[in-house]
Parts: sequence; C-alpha cells; structure tokens
Amino acid sequence: PASPADKEDPRAQERQAARMAVQAALLERSPDGPLLIATTLEALFEACEEADVLRNASVALHAAQNYSMRSLAERLGSELGYDSESICEQPGQYAVRGSLIDVYPVQENQPYRLDFFGDTLESIRPFDPTSQRSEGRVDKLLIAPAQAVELTRSRSFLDTYLSDIITQRALPKKSSPGTEKLLGSGLIHWIFVEPSFQGPQTPWKQLVKAWKTAPTQSRVLGLVSADLLESPLGSTSTAPFKVEALEAYRPWPLDMGVGHERNESELEARRNFLQTLAQWANEGQPVECLARHSGELVRMEEWLQATAPKGFRPKVGVGPLLKGIKISWITKNATSSQPDRQPWVLATEYELFGRKPQRLMSLTQRKRLPVRSRLEPIIDFEDLVEGDLLVHAAHGVCRFLGLQTLESQAGAQLVITLEFANAMRLHLPARDAHWLSRYVGLAKASPKLASLKSASWQKTLAAAERSTLDFAAQLVHIQAERDAAPGHAFAEDTPWQKEFEASFPYPLTPDQNREWLAIKADMESSRPMERLLCGDVGFGKTELAMRAAFKAAIGGKQVAMLVPTTVLCEQHFETFRERMCDFPIVVEMLSRFRSPKEQATIRKEMHSGLIDIVIGTHSLLGSQVRFKDLGLIIIDEEHRFGVKDKEALKAHWPHVDILSMSATPIPRTLYMALMGARDLGTLETPPRNRLPIETHIAHYNPKLVERAIRAEIDRGGQVFYLHNRVATIHSVARKLQERIPELKIAVAHGKMGAEELEEQMHAFVAGQYHMLV
Repeated sequence: PASPADKEDPRAQERQAARMAVQAALLERSPDGPLLIATTLEALFEACEEADVLRNASVALHAAQNYSMRSLAERLGSELGYDSESICEQPGQYAVRGSLIDVYPVQENQPYRLDFFGDTLESIRPFDPTSQRSEGRVDKLLIAPAQAVELTRSRSFLDTYLSDIITQRALPKKSSPGTEKLLGSGLIHWIFVEPSFQGPQTPWKQLVKAWKTAPTQSRVLGLVSADLLESPLGSTSTAPFKVEALEAYRPWPLDMGVGHERNESELEARRNFLQTLAQWANEGQPVECLARHSGELVRMEEWLQATAPKGFRPKVGVGPLLKGIKISWITKNATSSQPDRQPWVLATEYELFGRKPQRLMSLTQRKRLPVRSRLEPIIDFEDLVEGDLLVHAAHGVCRFLGLQTLESQAGAQLVITLEFANAMRLHLPARDAHWLSRYVGLAKASPKLASLKSASWQKTLAAAERSTLDFAAQLVHIQAERDAAPGHAFAEDTPWQKEFEASFPYPLTPDQNREWLAIKADMESSRPMERLLCGDVGFGKTELAMRAAFKAAIGGKQVAMLVPTTVLCEQHFETFRERMCDFPIVVEMLSRFRSPKEQATIRKEMHSGLIDIVIGTHSLLGSQVRFKDLGLIIIDEEHRFGVKDKEALKAHWPHVDILSMSATPIPRTLYMALMGARDLGTLETPPRNRLPIETHIAHYNPKLVERAIRAEIDRGGQVFYLHNRVATIHSVARKLQERIPELKIAVAHGKMGAEELEEQMHAFVAGQYHMLV
C-alpha cells in the first residue's frame, strides 16, 4: 500500500507497518531469487527508506548470543515504533514479562518469544497469539521497524528496491560482450488491473494513455530500453527504464461463467477450454493444473481423465499460491539475440470449474483476535420521546408525556408522567420505572389507551393468559407427536459427501467440527432432529447447513431452507448453487424475485421431486407448497420468524429433521434448548484469520469521507452511507455524486414502498451500484 499522507487516516499505522513488512522481506531475499510484488502506481513511486538505512534500523537476533534485554526492550518502543502491551497479540506489538520479551515483527505472520538468561538470548520460539503457547524454535530473527524511520536519505520504492534488478537482468548492456544471452524485456512485467476510479495524475502521461486504451481487465507492460522516464519524485535520480510499447494479451478469459448453470453450453465451454490446453501442450508449452486441497485434487483428476482429449494428461498438483511460485523462461536458442520464451500455463480450479478465487488477507490482518462488542441495555428511558406508547404492568397501555419534577411533602421528586384513557394522567415515581415496558404490537393500528376507572386491563390479561396456555398446550402436543413419530435415518457418509466436505477451502474450527459431527449423528438416527445452532455472524453456520443439505439431498430426500428476506434468499441460493455445481443436485429459489409463472413451475417441480433443495422466504409457508419427499428443514435466522409459523412447519411435517440457526435466538427457543426439548449447538470459536469489524470515530471531514469511499471502491467493494433524516437523504446523495461523479449511488429509506425498497437493495447486492445511501 501507499503511505498514508494524512494523519487523519485511521489505518495509517497499519498501512505503514505493511509497507515496512514488504521492505524488510526484500532485505532478506536472495539477490538471485525470484521476485513477485503486487503493488499500485502510487505505492511504487512513494518515497521510502534506502535499503541500508532500513537494514541498520532493523534488529537482527541470533540464539545463544549476548544482548542487553533492557536495551532491546527500550529500542523496540523508542526506535522501531512497536507498541508496548501486556499481551502481544498483533503485528507491531511487544510485551516484557520477566525474562521474556514477546514481539510480533511486522514482516512475520506470527509472534516470537525471546527467552533471556541474564543478557544471553537462550531461545527464540514462535508462539500462537491466541493461546500464547510456544511452537518450536528458530535460530535467528529479524525485527523490522513498525514505523517509518527518519528519511535522511530517501528515494522511490522502485529506485530503492527494484532498479538494480531491472538494470542487471532486464536491460541490455551494449558495452558488455555476450549481452545477447541476457534475458530480454520479458523477464519483468508490470501488470495493471484497472481500478474503478482513476487515481491521481502521474508524470508518465504516455503510460496512462497506453493503459487506458488497452483492453479491460488485463494489461501487461513490457519494460525495454528507451528514453528514461521522468522521475515522479522530482529528484536527480531517474528510473533506468522506459515504457516502449504495451502488450495486452489474455490467453483465456478469467471469468468463463462455468460451474454456475447446468446446461450444455457450460459443458461445451469446459471441453473447449480443455481443447485449448491440449493445443498449448502439443505446441510444447508446459501445462499444469493446480488444486487448493486434496479433495479438489481427486475431483480434478477424475474429471480430466473422463473428459480430457486423448493423449493430454497435464501435471496436477496441490497447494495455494501463498508462498510464491518460480517461473522460468526457457531459452530454445541460446545464441539468438532475441531468445524464444516458452510460456508456462497454469490452470486452477477457478478456470476448470468456475470457482471464485478467495480473497487473501493482508499481512497485518493475520491471526487478529475478534473484536468483542459491549452489551447494550435493552431499554433506556432516556431514548423515549413524548407520545411513545408504554405498558404499565398494573394499569395497561398508556402514553409517555415526559419527565418532570414535582414538589411533595417529602420534597422534590422526579416522576414519569403517563396519559391513560379520558385524558387521565398518572405521575409514576422514577424509582418505580420497572413497572413500565415498551408497547410492542403486531397490528399497524394504534391501540386504545387503558382506563384507570375500569377493570378492562385485568380482563385483557386474563384472556391473554388463557390464550397463552391454550397455545402452549398445542405446542406440547406438536412436540409430543414429533418425539413419538419415527424419523428418517440417513445413511453414513458417501464418497461424494466426503468429496463435498473436502471442497471447502478452509479448515473447520474445533466448534464447527464438533457440531457437524453432532448434526450428522442426529440425521443418521431414527429420531427426528430438532437442533438449534447458535453462533455469531461469520462463524460458519451456513457451511454446516450446506453440508446437512447435501447429505439429505444425496440421501434421496428434499431440503427446504427458510430465510427471512429475499436478498438473503438470493445470496444463499448463489452460495449453495456454486458449492454444489459439480454434483447432480438441483437448487432453486422461491421468492418475489421469481415471476408468478416461474414460481408456479418451481412449485410443480418441488411436488414432482425434480428439485432437491429449495431456498425461499415466507412463500415456503403457503398452503400451495408441497414436496414429494421432504427430509430436512433449515431455518436461518429463526428469531425473525413467528412461533406460529415455525410450529406450523412441525405440525405439517412431524417426521422431518429441523435445523434452526441464529446468532440471537429468541428466549423461548433458547429456553427449549436449555431444558432439553431440542438439542443446542454453539459456535464460539471464530474461523482463523476472520476479519474483525473495525470502527473508527472522527469529526466529519468531506475529504476523509471521499478518501474512504474511493479506497473501498478501488478495492472492488461497496459502501453503505447511513444518514439519519429521510427529508435530506436525497440532497446528501447529490452532494456525494457531485464530489465523486463516477460513483453510482442508490438511495433507500423506510418511507419507500416494500417492493421499491427491495428492488434497490437487490440492485445494490447485485453490484449495480457502488454505494447505498
């Protein structure tokens, strides 16, 4: 990343640490080793420390050597810019505990524990920042500065770290004999992916012009000897190369659209892609296929064996491209002044199966602990405004008229003024505020205020109590029927089930693994499953739901997944369809995003058994919905559905397994789980490297807002802009549009019609807008 130019940037320290980590890694690399740097134009020409300055500012430690522990701790804080903490958990931190110094170097992906005996460094041990347990030993450690050192001598990042490589290995030297044997301009390429917005203007006008005119999505600039570029820093030093021409090529589209629809065109596209790979292999180009893990490797080998052209057997390997790859240009004629380079073709499961690549985390975000949110009070009477409806436990529905101080024989007293029927008022002492609660009603019409002169409130309470007891008896009857009814016992895992589970690109957390084994045991038993799965957002509930749905569908049963909103319905539909695209499972969606004709067709196919998994909103609760052989019901965000809706599902399908999921289950559901009426599973461990939600508070600054928006859009993301007044929300959107003309903005608020609001949300989720105000 580029260095933050503004001190108001809330992530300035993190971005600076990331730059220092890259510079430190370049200091440790072998001079002749392969090098691949992903960067931006701004960061490439950003002023930075010269290599020898940074090397002298870093601390190199070796085990069994003598160092002053006190001096080292002082240097970490005063010179290297590390933060002193009681526990070392994140990059750029250190902690001194007795004879130990825990330090998290910014260029490393784990912290290290320095164990001293006097002034002798006895051992250097990496440790887990979560458990704080040591894991093995290392002989040496380099601690790079966490913040920029004094720029007594500075040049651009390009001049400092890359100019020697380009000069020595990419540019022909006419005065040196045998230069024709040197690798030409193809050794080093700059690859530019066009951002959503063009960044600041650069001195290299020709480069920008060539960049704009090249085809979108893939640009490769070949560096050859020509006129020198003007130095962006305005110093006497210039980059020893010049852009002569721009090559834009792309052997195969990155997004083939495969793996999303089961039709002939998709299969034909895959076969055509294999024909292209086979043609390249016949031309002598090495072709390799790479899988992320062993599960994908097995499927890739089986698929290639069944569909690859005769005689084409590419090399297949496992391993994500996280530690770097070495690409060698093979010279066919060593005496030629322009050696022929033999390209190396690498095909991943993304090209073969249409799997989307996972976004990698930055170095400073690894192993970061989750941010815990503080619990907020359920009711705060300071938030009440005059006219709000309340319920007095003894007298009934009333209207809040405010707080005031009244004089009495006991002195001044703070009271809550309440209005009842016939304009009668009751002054309730503030100490008795526990008698009050907010009014929550299902009907849209406002309720009648209770009367202080009649017993109508007591009659209402008695009727509600009888109705509650009747409904409770009905619930007990439904639950008793489910307990007595025999359920379907699914078979043990099939090879396809194991293959599907192996296709998940991340390791399960211990909690996920435990709960998945429990869910499988429930499904394989003859008792209908009744399980509640609790876990925070992003803790992996959906993955377990997909595995359960896959197990049911492969076992010959149908699956219904109930979600509260149409937007969430479509998101789950895309996720399920993508994960199961390589298996004979039909996934469909039933919501308002389908036309009436499409909904009728889907219901018909559900009844005939052509659809294996259907994901829908409340439309799944309709009387017209029928299944041929339903085996599993999944309720996502079960707290968003009413008790009657959920119990109606149980009454209609008493033999079916039910898996409910929620981050915040309603008290009744949680109570049933705690008393044993249903099984309870919890996901308390966040997935490794889960990104925390970061909140920064600052005074409103239009420039800061603009920078934040541009940074997110350039990253390929989207922005929510929250405004607190419907009356001025459109003017806010207009001002943002004037400040950033390229921005595509949608506006949504609570006074819109339900369908219009849903359309705006759907368009935003589909990526048609950059920002939703």
